[in-house]
Amino acid sequence: MGDGLLVDAIEERLELTPSSVRKKGQSYKDNPAFGRCQTNVWLWRNPDASDVPLGEQITSLLDVLEPKKDILKEMVAAPQVEAQLFLGVCSAKGTAAMYLPNALLQRIAKLGLSVDFDLYLPADD
Repeated sequence: MGDGLLVDAIEERLELTPSSVRKKGQSYKDNPAFGRCQTNVWLWRNPDASDVPLGEQITSLLDVLEPKKDILKEMVAAPQVEAQLFLGVCSAKGTAAMYLPNALLQRIAKLGLSVDFDLYLPADD
């Protein structure tokens, strides 16, 4: 994501079809009620079923990205661009645990990706 992100070139360069693309100033969800994007965003959502362990989902993505690491690093090095691995975890019970082994974290770091963890808990009634 970032103002310098050329969202139209990512799909071709990484050979990944995005789940969502938003350009700076565009409405979220194509509805102005949700606000406008503050920057360019290219999002790929893992198609694995939600019952697949998180570590396995991350591994499958890294297996796709690692052969393209030079392209990815070049894109991330551009001014006003940040690449992150966004991990959203939903917990129906109000608790959640997450374990990522050192080797997996090293693979993420070698691609120049930051990690953003979001935990979604059930709403209080």
